[in-house]
Formats: sequence, structure tokens, C-alpha cells
Amino acid sequence: MTLVRRIASASAQLVLSNGLVRLLSLVTMPILTHLLSPTAYGTAAMAETFIALIAVFALAPMDISYARFPLRSHFKLGFTL
Repeated sequence: MTLVRRIASASAQLVLSNGLVRLLSLVTMPILTHLLSPTAYGTAAMAETFIALIAVFALAPMDISYARFPLRSHFKLGFTL
């Protein structure tokens, strides 16, 4: 498989997985609003926001670490598709 084809395949997988996450959140929102009280839903929304913010700060250094310090051993590890 050529490099261009592998990049296109990985990009398509990323787009599809992000689309699936958005679709699942769209489907589960009416279910959760029906099942939970307004107070419980607000608590769940605040917890989800807090977890998303923590994930951004926790994973950000790992996402760019290979770009910052490119070593030969890292090319085989991080940039293979």
C-alpha cells in the first residue's frame, strides 16, 4: 500500500470515527434528558465538560511529542499508519 493510500485511509477512519461520536451524542441526548432530572442532567453535563477539559490538557503533550523531538526510533514508532 502506498503512502498516499495509507494517509487517505487513516484520514477517512478519523473522519468516520469523529462522525460516529457526534451521531451517538445526538442520539443519546434525548434519551438522557428524558431519563434524568434537570439537576442530574446538569451534574452530568458539568462532569462531562470537566473530563473533556482534563483530557485536552492530559493528552496534548503526547500528541505533539513526536513532532517536537523527532528521533530515528520515533519515526518507526509514531508515524507508521
